[in-house]
Amino acid sequence: MLVAATDRFADGLFVVSRDIEREYLRRRIAKQKVIYAPNGVNLSKFGAAVDRNEVRHELGIQTDAFVVGTACLLVPRKRVDLIIGLAKLLQLKIPRIEILIVGDGGERSNLECLAADLGVTDRVHFAGARKDVHRLLPTMDIFVLASLMEGTALALIEAMASGRPCVATAVGGTPEIVTDGESGVLVPPGDGAALADAIAKLAAHDELRETIARTARRRAHQDFDVMKIINTVLDSYEEILAARTDEGRT
Repeated sequence: MLVAATDRFADGLFVVSRDIEREYLRRRIAKQKVIYAPNGVNLSKFGAAVDRNEVRHELGIQTDAFVVGTACLLVPRKRVDLIIGLAKLLQLKIPRIEILIVGDGGERSNLECLAADLGVTDRVHFAGARKDVHRLLPTMDIFVLASLMEGTALALIEAMASGRPCVATAVGGTPEIVTDGESGVLVPPGDGAALADAIAKLAAHDELRETIARTARRRAHQDFDVMKIINTVLDSYEEILAARTDEGRT
C-alpha cells in the first residue's frame, strides 16, 4: 500500500483494516488522523430461514452432502483451486463432500478443467455470479476463503452472519474478522494440507461447528453491521468539522 503525498495534509484518513492502519502509522501519519472504519454489510437478509434442501436441489447438490463452499471472484489470488482440491483430498474422511463455488471470473474455465483432471466434476458445483448469495450461504456446512490477499472480505462477514463456520487464510484484514478457534479457523495462505486438516476437524465435530457458527454470527452483527459503520463515519466527520471550526475561531 502506498501513502499518497497529500495524505499528510488530510484532517482524517479512513482505513478499512488494522493492517492498513499500521501501515499508515509506520509511515509516520499522525495517529489521531487515522480512523478505523471497516467495511460493513447490510445484515438484514443474512441469517434468515432458508429451505436448504430446496436450494441444494436447484444447484444439483445431494441433500445429504457435506457442502464446503465459497463465494468470491474466480481469480488466481483467491486460490479456489485449493478448495476444489478438497474434494479429492478429503474424499475418504468426508465421503459425502461436495464443493459449491459461488462467483465468476477469468479463472472459471481453468477451475472447471482442474475439477475434471481430479475426477471430481460430479462433486464440484459452479453456481456462477448470483444476486441471491444470502440463499446459498445457508446450504453450506462450512464456508472457506483461501485468498492470498484480502482487505475486509465482505463474503466472509456475510457467511458469518448466516451462521456458517468459516475457515480462512490469515492474510490482510481477515484475522481482524475471524478470531482463530472462536469465530472461525485461520490457516496459512497457500497451504492446501492445512486447509484440508481444518475442514476435516470441523466436519468431524458437530458441536464445535455449531459453537463457532454461533460466535461468528454474533461477531458479524456486533462489529460489521453497515449502519453501525456509517454512524462511526458520520461521527468522525462531525468531530473533524468541529475541530476545524474551533481552529478557525482561534
